[in-house]
Amino acid sequence: MPLERAWETNDGALARSWALAGRGIARKTIWDAAEDLRAGRLQVLLPDYSVAEAGVHAVFQGTRYMAPRVRRLLDFLIERFDHASEELLPGSPPRLP
Repeated sequence: MPLERAWETNDGALARSWALAGRGIARKTIWDAAEDLRAGRLQVLLPDYSVAEAGVHAVFQGTRYMAPRVRRLLDFLIERFDHASEELLPGSPPRLP
């Protein structure tokens, strides 16, 4: 396809729609594409060249004391996100706690 006929957008939903319609390649975060990857509607191209995800961050009050339930929630989320990342991109580097 000649470059002058290439499509580009900064709208993630539109890029997904075009990719699902077979109109080309979309660069999406693994979390944006997870459902489509699991369902087989999209596939990962060039997995060796994937860019590190921006990450998911938990914000909490920075005191010395952290309620045990908050620590358990954070530990659960770290484990869950690590597992999901490995499931979607086998061989991806582990997250640091």
